[in-house]
Amino acid sequence: MFIPIEGAFSTALQSKEKLLSEMYAWKVIIVSPSTLLTTLRMVEYCWQHERQSRSAVEIAERAGSLYNKLRGFLADMEKLGHQLDNCKDSYDRALNKLSQGRGNLISQDARFPELGVKVKEELSTTMADTDE
Repeated sequence: MFIPIEGAFSTALQSKEKLLSEMYAWKVIIVSPSTLLTTLRMVEYCWQHERQSRSAVEIAERAGSLYNKLRGFLADMEKLGHQLDNCKDSYDRALNKLSQGRGNLISQDARFPELGVKVKEELSTTMADTDE
C-alpha cells in the first residue's frame, strides 16, 4: 500500500507501533515515497530469483531426461556391438564351411564336373580364394 505523503506515513507508524507487523501478517506492505523505489527493487529481485529457480528446476529435469536417454542409447549401442560380433562369428563359421578347410562345399561342388555332371558355368572362385 502506497502512502504518498511521508508525514502521514510517519504519523501512522507513531500512532500504532505494530502497524507494519500487522499489515505484513496480512501480506500487505506499506511504502512511502522514500521507501517505494527500494521496495520495488526488492520485489523485482524476488521475481528474478523465482524465475531463476524455475529455470534451474527445468534444467535439472531436462538434464535427468537427457542422461536417461543417453544411458539407454549407450546400452543399445553395446547390445548392437555384441550382436554385430555374433553376426561376424556366424558369418566366419558359414564362410569356413563354404570355402575353407577340408571338405568345404565349394571344393566338393567343384568335383561334380569331373564326375560327368553337366554345368552351364563353372563356380566363381572369389569365395574359394578368400583367406580369412
